[in-house]
Formats: sequence, C-alpha cells, structure tokens
Amino acid sequence: MRRSFCWVLLACLLMAAPALADWFEGDPYKMHWPQVPLWGGWDVEFGSGDGWPLGDDWTCIESGTVEDIHFWISWNMDLEQPIDMFTVFIFSNNPQGPWGWSEPDMLLWMREFSVGDFVIRYEDYFTQDWLDPSGPYYYDDTHGLWVQINITAIEDPFVQMAGDTYWLVIDFHGIPFLGWKETDLNYMDAAVWWDRADSHGARWEPVLDPAGAPVDLAFVITGMPLTSTEDSDWSVIKKLY
Repeated sequence: MRRSFCWVLLACLLMAAPALADWFEGDPYKMHWPQVPLWGGWDVEFGSGDGWPLGDDWTCIESGTVEDIHFWISWNMDLEQPIDMFTVFIFSNNPQGPWGWSEPDMLLWMREFSVGDFVIRYEDYFTQDWLDPSGPYYYDDTHGLWVQINITAIEDPFVQMAGDTYWLVIDFHGIPFLGWKETDLNYMDAAVWWDRADSHGARWEPVLDPAGAPVDLAFVITGMPLTSTEDSDWSVIKKLY
C-alpha cells in the first residue's frame, strides 16, 4: 500500500511540474537581464512573403555555451500559423554602425531549427498591439494569442564570453501574421529589422514605436559556464580570430 501511494504521489508531482524546456521568471539566465515580455506591448512583425529577420542585442555576464534560447512571439489577429522551421543567427556587435545606431556585425553562428527541435508554451491570453516596422504601421488591440518558444540542449552551441555584446537574429522566412513580442525593459539601442527595400540599399533599421522611442524584443539566453580547459582553448581562438 505504501509503495502504491508513493508511485501515485510521484506521478502527481511530475504532472504538476513545469516542462524543463520552459523558462519562467526567476529561472537562471546568462545575459544582462532577462528581457521578459511587456504585457499589452507591441508585437513586431517579421513580415510575410519574403519577410525580414528581426534582431536584438545582449551582453554576456558569464562565459560559457549558449545552450538554451527562449523568446516570445504572437500572431496578428490571432491567425495562428504552423511553424515548421526557422533560423537563428548570432552576430558580433557594431556599436555605432554606418548609420549611427548599433547593429549586427560579423556572423558568428547560425542554426536551423525544425519541428522537434523546440517546444512551444502557450501563455495567458491578453490584448496586444501590432507594429509593422516597414511603414511603420501601428495597430491597437489586434490580438491576444502569444507563446514562448524554447530551444534547449542545442548541439554544438555558440560559446559566449563575459562582457561581450552579441546580436540574436531570428528569421521565420515569411511565415505570415507572425511577430516578436516587445520586452518590458529596453537595453542599449533599439532592436533592428532587415530592410531589403531601403533607398540606400538593404540595411538594418531600428525598430521604433509611434513616438520614435526604441523598441526591444523579449528573449532570454541561458547556458553552461566554461570549464577551465574550455576557457583556455577559447581564449586562444579569440586571439587568432
């Protein structure tokens, strides 16, 4: 009887425990601070058709691998679309950029993620606003559906170094109605979007709200610290690079 009770209790605890892939406020992180979503904030469109990637920067606070990436997205008018694949890039940082704002510089790492490589967690429904940076165009109270995307246990992960600033860039390759959620606390300059049709030629443009203020995006970087051997090896690689 006691053994049966223990198994039932264990099963209940496992059912109540959150999925290990999810990230919750208070969980560990490996960046300046977790850029959690702003309730009722802007959701920045990736763009349909050819689409455009979006990116935002972070500063590493502890050297080590980027094994987990978490970010929040939504669908305009709640027109949820299947996500079969998306690409994640990590760039170095150009703090000034050719046009006066910080932007991604050199490509350091990239990976395509397909179904089975990530976990989707649905969040509580609430009304949100929509921002198309290509206009820019702004729409109030267009949708309420949003989710957390969790990429964990990444094989051959990127190794970040404490004090360095990087850019996380994500491309959904034109999935319609899809946007990346605004964060509640901005860091450094605005997030950016890739403008293929700019009169100056394709370039990174800042994401700005209707008042011209910078908009940053909701994501969290986590991972493992370097071992002493890995730290030494990576220092040599950085010097050669």
